[in-house]
Amino acid sequence: MSMGSWFRDYVFYPLFTSASMRSLGKAVKNRFGTGASNRICLYLSTIILWTTTGLWHGTGLNFIAWGLCNGIIILVSQELTPFYNKFHGKFPGAEANTCYRAFQCLRTFTLMSIVNVLDLYPDIKLAGSQIFGMFSGAGLAEVLATAKNGLGIVPLDWIAAGIGLLLMLTFSLKERRENVYEAIAAKGSTAVIATAVILAFAVIIFGIYGIGYDASQFIYNQF
Repeated sequence: MSMGSWFRDYVFYPLFTSASMRSLGKAVKNRFGTGASNRICLYLSTIILWTTTGLWHGTGLNFIAWGLCNGIIILVSQELTPFYNKFHGKFPGAEANTCYRAFQCLRTFTLMSIVNVLDLYPDIKLAGSQIFGMFSGAGLAEVLATAKNGLGIVPLDWIAAGIGLLLMLTFSLKERRENVYEAIAAKGSTAVIATAVILAFAVIIFGIYGIGYDASQFIYNQF
């Protein structure tokens, strides 16, 4: 079970269906209507869920802010569903359009990159300045100046990054057409074992790659 599944099954659902939440929903419904009742229960449960997720990662304000940002993005996206439906009704071929799908990927990648800055800096003010610097003229100029010198990355690093990106892109595109795990399992035990061996070697090779590698500093060892 993934962390997300655990929080969904043992935090969100019990909270959303709890007697206290039902009582709150009933009180809001009597005063403001069904729509407000559904929203307040969903919003409150989602915010608590993501705040808890942030606290699981760490007790610093940056982790709480990280969790809240994820929850808010999900809720905003849900509120914009009627707009999305209207847009796709007007442009039914958008989902199949390569440019539009690329825009969707870039949008999600940008949002998550901004939010994940909070993972890197325990000081929220510093994280905010770093986020602002990503879009300011000075920050862009610094990135371009550093890029001229190769971003401090040696050719071997570029090769490793390129291989990793190619593998992720290939897997993602194939996953859009079929479940990769089920497809491998359908080919029999030999294919499953071969895949497991390849993945094990990939973990060994890429897992120890990098300067100052230390197994004890695995990203989740502190949580």
